[in-house]
Amino acid sequence: MTDLTARTDDWSFQIVAEGSKRFFVRVTSPMGSKSSMVFSDFILNPDDNARAIEAFRLLNERGFVVSPPMKLVFQDIHPSYSDERDRAELIRRHDQIVGVLKEYAAQAGLTVENTFLNPTGNKFETVAQIE
Repeated sequence: MTDLTARTDDWSFQIVAEGSKRFFVRVTSPMGSKSSMVFSDFILNPDDNARAIEAFRLLNERGFVVSPPMKLVFQDIHPSYSDERDRAELIRRHDQIVGVLKEYAAQAGLTVENTFLNPTGNKFETVAQIE
């Protein structure tokens, strides 16, 4: 049984978890988008991987289908990143997102073809290509 709850507002689809104070997923792409999916928030505790995989399943059920070829963009993955001291946390978050995505893709019969950490101004995003 899942502890995930979904809601929508005027510009996004959001998922929160009752059992996690930090877990928050927000998709800002329109439902049914075939070429890309943008996550303005993909905030996980280190132990939220199973919830995140379940969130991908819930997105799929609600019409936000991850299907090839598609680019997934996880924006601003470490909002407080300011200097090299934050580098380890930035990399940890990137690696966690990539790991979750690869596990979901394997379960869904998809392939994560390419992933990278993309600097955008003074922020960073994780980008993944699904094939």
